[in-house]
Amino acid sequence: MSEILILVLLFVGAIVVLFLKDYLSRPPQAPGSTDRGANQKELELTIEELARYDGVKNKNIYVALKNVIFDVTKSEHYNPVDGSYRIFNGKDASVALGKMKLDNPEYFNSYATTKLSPGEQSILDDWYGRYMICLLYTSPSPRDRQKSRMPSSA
Repeated sequence: MSEILILVLLFVGAIVVLFLKDYLSRPPQAPGSTDRGANQKELELTIEELARYDGVKNKNIYVALKNVIFDVTKSEHYNPVDGSYRIFNGKDASVALGKMKLDNPEYFNSYATTKLSPGEQSILDDWYGRYMICLLYTSPSPRDRQKSRMPSSA
């Protein structure tokens, strides 16, 4: 009996891993896409506009990673007073997380202009996967580079 249970659990685990691998490998939906969940909103923000969503200037808290904006308002980790991840509030944290250098302000809001090494890109991809699984996905990220905007995810 226990051998059958182990086999069933292994099979279910394999299905879950395959589903997550497929889900995380899909690119974010392009702006204008109609297939959005009820809690998802399309936003187009410049870096300056994103900075307003830091939990201080605005009650909502957004963090951008890999050209995608996440609404982290409901997570206690982003509380603007004592949240452990509050340093990311209102910023594109892609490069800072990829390089794991959170004490250098030049690594924030620089995803469009900073090249990451393959190892750094892998670290960023891991963080992105965590955000996609754990946090509310808010929108494909903002406008294109030509207008000094965060790069388009399309």
